[in-house]
Amino acid sequence: MTFPTLINVGPSPRRSGGLAPWQLHRVTGYIVEHLAEDIELQMLANLVKLSRSHFSRAFRASTGLAPHQWLVHARINKAKELLLKCDRRLAQIAIDVGFADQAHFTRKFGRTVGESPGAWQRTRCG
Repeated sequence: MTFPTLINVGPSPRRSGGLAPWQLHRVTGYIVEHLAEDIELQMLANLVKLSRSHFSRAFRASTGLAPHQWLVHARINKAKELLLKCDRRLAQIAIDVGFADQAHFTRKFGRTVGESPGAWQRTRCG
């Protein structure tokens, strides 16, 4: 299981109001394992036995990102791994990592990385 490289989820002191390490590991592990699926906030909160609002606040306190933002970063990082294989179509990668379609993937990738997935792939695959 790999975590988004931009987000530190390793062992660290618990921030005030944040998730316990086991809770953070359980939630982020679930997200990474189910990237291609629709992941409901309530389901993540249920994994660690918290209300949605408490979970959202604690997740942000622990990671610096809202759960949905963390999910998008995880999807982008997985897409980068797939893009480096250089033989996959963008539309298929978009679906494989949980974006609705290639256009949605391209928008989110561009906002997060600063260039389109096609340009990012071309500079790395030659």
